[in-house]
Amino acid sequence: MGTGVSFLKFTLPEFINHNFSFLVLIDKTPVGMIVVNLLLMLISFPLVWYLVARVPVVNYREMSIEKNPDSVLLGSVFIVQFISMLPMFGFLSCDIGRTLPYCIYTTFIIVYLSRKHNVQISMTKYIDGFSGRLNSYIDSSKWLGSYLIYLLVIFLTPLNAWCAPHLEDNIITYFVTLIQSLW
Repeated sequence: MGTGVSFLKFTLPEFINHNFSFLVLIDKTPVGMIVVNLLLMLISFPLVWYLVARVPVVNYREMSIEKNPDSVLLGSVFIVQFISMLPMFGFLSCDIGRTLPYCIYTTFIIVYLSRKHNVQISMTKYIDGFSGRLNSYIDSSKWLGSYLIYLLVIFLTPLNAWCAPHLEDNIITYFVTLIQSLW
């Protein structure tokens, strides 16, 4: 029987044990590693926003890479998706590792389908304004808007920090533990 079906017959202690099993990892993980992981999560969110909002468009007819005309909308939808999914995956199911990938996928799907079916999407004026100001700042910056920086952010974003079993499966965390072992 699969986990989804067997989940229906869980008693309350089994449900708590299943949903909060990541706490066992916390007991076995050094406190410094947990703090580093939380910091990596805080650092990774703006980097992922940058990757989603600034995703370039490839013009295959002219063989060129261009700025995405929907960058403000992508950034706004991503922020709303993250805010709405965080309670569901972060607090109710303790499965925060799924929050970021689901936000990324659904953001692209929503924006793509809205353009395909000519549906106008608008978030609140505050979120649209915030996303617009961030995109304007990036556009005005010489180095933040470059594709080289975009590639660098792809390789350096610590996405594994969002998944508890992969606390040590991250290049930045690996270097932190390496430096700690030298002391």
